[in-house]
Amino acid sequence: AVFMVSTSLEDATDRAARQIRTGEFQGSGASTKNDFINLVCSRMSFAASCSSKLAVDVRTFADFQTATQAQRITGSSFNKNTTCWATGQPSDIVLVRTFYQLTIVTPLLNAGLVNLSVNKRLITSTATFSSPCPVTTMKGTRAAPCCSLASRVGPSRSFIFRSSSIRSGGC
Repeated sequence: AVFMVSTSLEDATDRAARQIRTGEFQGSGASTKNDFINLVCSRMSFAASCSSKLAVDVRTFADFQTATQAQRITGSSFNKNTTCWATGQPSDIVLVRTFYQLTIVTPLLNAGLVNLSVNKRLITSTATFSSPCPVTTMKGTRAAPCCSLASRVGPSRSFIFRSSSIRSGGC
C-alpha cells in the first residue's frame, strides 16, 4: 500500500504541478488550495477520503538556491496548518509539495513504517520548476523561458526539478 500510494501521489503531484507551471490551473477558474487538493485527489481515485488526508504546500522563491536552503518538513515536524498557498507569477521558482497521511493497518509493520502518531505514515511528493514568462508574438501570447532575469539560476529554459529531499521556503 505504501508503494502504491507513493507512486500515485508522485504522478498526481507532477501532473497537477504542471498545470500550475503552464497556467492551466489558474486559467481554469481554480485558484484555491482546496481546488488544487481536489485536482491531485482526482488522480488518486483509489484513495478513500483523499481530500481529508492530503495537504499541499505551494511556495515561490526568487531562485533555486533559496528554494533548496529552506526548511525541510518531516513526518515528525509536519503541521498541516503551516502549509502555504502561493502559485506565483511568471518567472518565479515554484515549489509544490503534497503530503498524504496514510493509515497503516498492519500491526507488525507499524514500527518500520509509522512516522506520525496513531499508526500513520506521511508520504510526500515534490515538484520544483521555473514558470515561463508570457511573450507576445505576431501570432499572440505564448509561454517562453525567462532566461534574461538576473536572479535566475539554472539553465536558460523552463524545467521541472524532482527531488524528495528538497526543503521548503516561506510563503
